[in-house]
Amino acid sequence: MGKQKILQPALFVVALTLLAGACAPAADGSVPSVSTTLRPDSTPDTDSGPAGSDVDSEDLVIREIQITGINVHIRESYPYQFRVQPMGFLSGCDKLHGVAQRRDGNTITISVTASSPKGAVCIAQVTDYEGDIALEGGFLSGDYTITVNGFTTKLTL
Repeated sequence: MGKQKILQPALFVVALTLLAGACAPAADGSVPSVSTTLRPDSTPDTDSGPAGSDVDSEDLVIREIQITGINVHIRESYPYQFRVQPMGFLSGCDKLHGVAQRRDGNTITISVTASSPKGAVCIAQVTDYEGDIALEGGFLSGDYTITVNGFTTKLTL
């Protein structure tokens, strides 16, 4: 029984070390990023799981990811063109699911969603997300409001 008391903490330490190593960032310090091109009024595909997945959509939890900031780049053209770079977080088992854009006059609303398996037990790990979204169509001089998952920025051309 004394031997068992010594082995239990040792096994716990080994398991904890392996888990911590799995959560460490890549050795090269890289951060995953996603590049997405949008079509106006497109919607995410909720009929199937992520590409290459054997998971049905009814076995997934789909939610908007947390956005912490937005960079907007204006291309030198006329009419103007925008590239939007939302920054945020994916957590645990999340995988990028889809991106949808809606334009109503000078207001652009973008939804970035993630999916994870329903009922999955996931590690408490947060992964940086940085998207690169080319907004299709031209933009004339004026005031614009761009919202990504509730995070809003305004700009004037």
